[in-house]
Amino acid sequence: MIWVVFIQANTGLLNLIGCSACLLFLVFEAAFGICLGCLAYNLVTGQKPQLCPGGACSIKRVEPIQRVRPWQAIFVVLFLVGLWSVPTFNLWNIQDNVEVTDHNFESIDLDSLAY
Repeated sequence: MIWVVFIQANTGLLNLIGCSACLLFLVFEAAFGICLGCLAYNLVTGQKPQLCPGGACSIKRVEPIQRVRPWQAIFVVLFLVGLWSVPTFNLWNIQDNVEVTDHNFESIDLDSLAY
């Protein structure tokens, strides 16, 4: 794919779909431990995959350390609310940006601006 896109400069919808599908499969396998390739194989052929490396497709029970506790969910929600509220309500008293255009370029006094 690198050869097709970067060397031959052949970009298009099929390349985008192929790259996106590949990245989606890789991310789900690496980050979540879900083998989408085995799921796709099962959907296409109707058979269970036979050559899964290292038992990647076997369903494992959730360990106690993998469970999400209520206080963890509350912490994440509060963090996201904080990320949203700081710029929305200007909680850090950030000055409004000075818009520089062709018309006011000469009249802006850079010494008076607070950094």
